[in-house]
This record gives sequence, structure tokens and C-alpha cells, in this order.
Amino acid sequence: TGGNFDGGDIYGGAVTDQEGFADSGSADNNIVSLYDATGRVDFIAGGYACSDARKSNQAAASGNTVTISSGIAVDGQMLMVDNTEQKVAVVGGYATTEANNNRVTISGGDYNGIVAGGIAIKKGSTASNNVVTINGGTVDGDVYGAYVYGKEAMNNIVNIGGDAKIKGDI
Repeated sequence: TGGNFDGGDIYGGAVTDQEGFADSGSADNNIVSLYDATGRVDFIAGGYACSDARKSNQAAASGNTVTISSGIAVDGQMLMVDNTEQKVAVVGGYATTEANNNRVTISGGDYNGIVAGGIAIKKGSTASNNVVTINGGTVDGDVYGAYVYGKEAMNNIVNIGGDAKIKGDI
């Protein structure tokens, strides 16, 4: 949908508590679609399911879709990636243990931070079959099909085309 944004985050689905953690659970099959949107936001996630990594809890974000066809600006938010905090702008699925089958498609806008199909943050986690397609806009950060801290990242794809500008690693 369109709209004029002034800060905040956009989630297709999120599983958290007041401290930003879920005991367990999943944020699956959610959709974020931004067409003709303007202004700025801090962070966009199709699915967000994050348990306290110090515990054995599991949380997954799979089958989520983010589609952005607008001139929106995303400032990025500091999140755990590879056991360190990094600025993340857009992610299809962000989870503690599994981030699979997520999609991000961007054809305009400005993004300050990582753009990824899936991010799984717990040691031993998995992220597979995620796809990022960028055909326009500017990303001032790295682009990943998937990023995991641990076990396995398989069959992830990054497609760059059109007039997309990437100012980081791919």
C-alpha cells in the first residue's frame, strides 16, 4: 500500500515479548507490500521471530515476502548478525534458528544497512532458499540471500539488475 511514513518499523508479522524476545514460535507466510510509499522508516521485515539467544528457545521466520516499489528511505536498525550488532534495513525473515523461503524484491528507494532474504542469528542456525531481487534503488550496505551464524546457508539467491546501486558487498 502507499502512504507517507515518518519513522518506526514495518513488520508483516512479529513474535516478541516486551524485551524483544519470543519464548518460541514462528512468524511465517507474512507479506509486506509498499507501492507509492514516501517518507522514511527505520526497519522493514516480512517476518520477525527472535528468542533470547542465551536460552535454548527456537524461533523461525519462513515463507515471508517483502515487495517495495517506491521511493521510501529506510534508515536501518541495529540487530544481531553473526554474533555482532549490525545495521539492517530490510529482511524477508529474521529469526533465531531458521529463516527459510523468504523473498525480498526492491525496485526503488534508499536503504542504509543490510538487505537480506533471511537472517538466522543463533549458533547452529539455518537459512535456505531465500531470494533477494533488486532492480532499482540504492543500498548503502551489504546484500545477502541469507546470513547465518552457524550451521547452514544453502540455495540462497541474489539478483541485481536495472539501475540498482549497491554500495556494499554482495
